[in-house]
Amino acid sequence: MYENKNDELVLATLVADTYSLSSHWIYDKEELKNLPIDWNELGGPSVSWHEGKELGDFTHYGDQINILLSYIKKNPNSFDIEKYIYFWKESITGINIYIDGATKETIENLDRDMSVPCGSSAHDMAKIY
Repeated sequence: MYENKNDELVLATLVADTYSLSSHWIYDKEELKNLPIDWNELGGPSVSWHEGKELGDFTHYGDQINILLSYIKKNPNSFDIEKYIYFWKESITGINIYIDGATKETIENLDRDMSVPCGSSAHDMAKIY
C-alpha cells in the first residue's frame, strides 16, 4: 500500500495522530500531566468529543487525512477537487468522526449546492476547500 516516501510521510502522520488521541483537545498542562495514560503506548480518548473512538483510532484530523489518502489511492494519476469533495462528503458521513465547525459548514455548503470549492470560512486546520 505504501510505495514511496510520500506515502511513508502520510503513514507517519497517521501513526502520530493515533498516538495523540488520548491527549487530543486537552491544553491544560496540569491536566495533561495527570492523565492516566502511558505516553509511550496508544491510548483511548480522554475527552467527550471523541465519544465512540477506541484505542488505535484516529482523531478527526487523522480521519480526514485517511479520507484524502483513500481518494489519492483510487485516483493516482489526477486530483479533481469536485470529485474529491463529494468523495470526502460521502466518506465523512460514513464514519464515527467528530464534526467540527469547519466540517459542518462545508457539508452545509455542499447541501446547498454551492460551487466547488465551497469550504467553510473557518481558519482551523480541518478546513476543507
